[in-house]
Amino acid sequence: KAKVAGTWHLHQLTHDLDFMVLFSTGASLLGSAGQGNHAAANAFMDGLAYHRQVRGFPTVSLNWGAWSGVGAAVDRNLDTRLDTISPTDGLLALERAMRQGLEGGHPQIALLPINWQRIAAESPDYAAKPLLTYIVRDLPSTGEAVSASHKAQEAQQVTAHSFMEELAATIPNKRIQLIRTKVRSHAVHVLGIDPDYPIKMQQPLSEIGLDSLMAVELRNVLGNMLGKPLPATIIFDYPTIDALTEFLKTTIPLDMSASVETAEPEQVEDELDMFSDDELASLLASKLDNITDDQ
Repeated sequence: KAKVAGTWHLHQLTHDLDFMVLFSTGASLLGSAGQGNHAAANAFMDGLAYHRQVRGFPTVSLNWGAWSGVGAAVDRNLDTRLDTISPTDGLLALERAMRQGLEGGHPQIALLPINWQRIAAESPDYAAKPLLTYIVRDLPSTGEAVSASHKAQEAQQVTAHSFMEELAATIPNKRIQLIRTKVRSHAVHVLGIDPDYPIKMQQPLSEIGLDSLMAVELRNVLGNMLGKPLPATIIFDYPTIDALTEFLKTTIPLDMSASVETAEPEQVEDELDMFSDDELASLLASKLDNITDDQ
């Protein structure tokens, strides 16, 4: 089979590689009816990853599940019947797998979007396979899983309700400040940095150390705060605290139209505390330029 021959030739000709990634499939782990040759070819890739790893050649074989939007599952209209991996989540998983591979991690990683409880309930014979018995054995019962899911949903609803109550109780001209403060607080927590670290509101969070996995975590935290799912690429499309604040305010059904200019002096002072000295200087220079241009 071409996959076996091609993989073996790459192995023989690329001993000088810093790292090798092999794209295997879940079929080599779980089997695939009528595709014994396909499962065997991918199992060869998995075995080669171990072979290379013990000889000092960093390698990882990834047992992929079905992807949504692209790939063989979509071409054969199987994606409507299978749990799938979104391209965004797939690329993030690939990055994480490669990172742990470079650090000497396990040479084989399964990336399978599978609902094991459903498998155990609907296909007991399949769940009884030797590899899966260890997974299914440690699963909570269906009732326990549903209860845990409901509790998680309830906790998210409480978080979102609490935030919306706090926002509604805040005078309109300070609501954007509250959102900005929350975004900054969550970003600091995800980044794991000192809360007093002087993050600039227009500074890309990636410059402070935010990577793609942290971006997913921050997206989830902000989504929980609002009680709604957020776009997968939100942190990349809105990379700064100010940009995230501007986006989030458009998703909230409250009045955000009041500006700092209509606020009382002490409220203006509170708003200005959100900016660093450099940002205030830049804002002042911009205002002076506008006045000069008008004259």
